Amino acid sequence: MYRRTWWPITLVAVALLPAALLLIVDRAHDPSGGGSRPGRPVLVGSVRVRVTPSHQGSVVAATITIAADRRWQLAGLRVAVRDAAGRDKDRAGRAFDLPDNGPVDVAERPQSLTSAGLLREAGTYSYVLQYRTAATWVDLPPYNTLTVR
Repeated sequence: MYRRTWWPITLVAVALLPAALLLIVDRAHDPSGGGSRPGRPVLVGSVRVRVTPSHQGSVVAATITIAADRRWQLAGLRVAVRDAAGRDKDRAGRAFDLPDNGPVDVAERPQSLTSAGLLREAGTYSYVLQYRTAATWVDLPPYNTLTVR
């Protein structure tokens, strides 16, 4: 009867040993103890804009809130702005995009950044939060609109 209780315990231990070893190895590669997560980190961001008329056009002030599922350094973070025709510059060649806030270290705790720019021409504009990890800007939807009078 002693042998009957010994075998089930041995079988459970043998079945759990590989999973325990994988967990130990995984945590050894990630000192935070969270385990490794394959692929690119997941970013969550939002933009709140305020448009204020001025004598030169309208000042667009944006508050950006950004977080990720793990620490990640972004080379750039900006609010990209396009006119109704999809252009990124006005007739004089001045960019609509708000200034770059990068480089930015993002993590699990949300952080807020501010950025402001001047739109000189009346119209409806679309905007989206963009981030850059190397040379390419990536949109982080949703896309929203603002109106300059």
